[in-house]
Amino acid sequence: MKMAKSKFTEGWFQWVYWHDRISSRDLVIPNLKPAGWWDCDIFAILKSGYSEEIEIKISVADYKNDFKKKRNGHQEQYMGREPVKKHDLLAARSTKCPNRFWFMVPSGMLDGIEIPEYAGLIEVCNPDGISSRSGEPITPSLHVAKKAPLLHRDKSRMLTDRKQHEKLRVQLYWRYFTMFSKNQRSLKGLRDTHKDVTHFPDDNY
Repeated sequence: MKMAKSKFTEGWFQWVYWHDRISSRDLVIPNLKPAGWWDCDIFAILKSGYSEEIEIKISVADYKNDFKKKRNGHQEQYMGREPVKKHDLLAARSTKCPNRFWFMVPSGMLDGIEIPEYAGLIEVCNPDGISSRSGEPITPSLHVAKKAPLLHRDKSRMLTDRKQHEKLRVQLYWRYFTMFSKNQRSLKGLRDTHKDVTHFPDDNY
């Protein structure tokens, strides 16, 4: 039987997190792969210098699949070792991990499902942007259902390591450049289709 597609998206939840938490964070970066770690739906650096990863899950199946993530790096292949599992490192509180690790889900989605000791849980209330009481538009809010423990005290290398800082700068530059290029192609298509329109959003730049 084909499962119904969730009406929520990763991008929408990334915006909700940014909107709710940006004032208490130095950096909030979506879809980032820190050096030596897995892709993060959201990677944030707090004003304290600690880092956190937020994994967005919009279905129970998506949540369960996260525990299957593993990486077979060059060293493991050369030595004939088993692939490294992400959640094994988190459970061991490895310094390769962010300082805190969170799951972020629609409110109530994981009710009755155990959350690992090393992970926190953030629930998105009113995730569709509509009040459940009045039916009026409302900004979604975040509720900490389970606080993520501090896995280790090593501060983010992105703040203390110049090479990591430079790599992050290049990543963000190319991401911006790619998005800008896609936007320009989209606007060109709109101009070609709607030749009667004389002004487009980027015409002031």
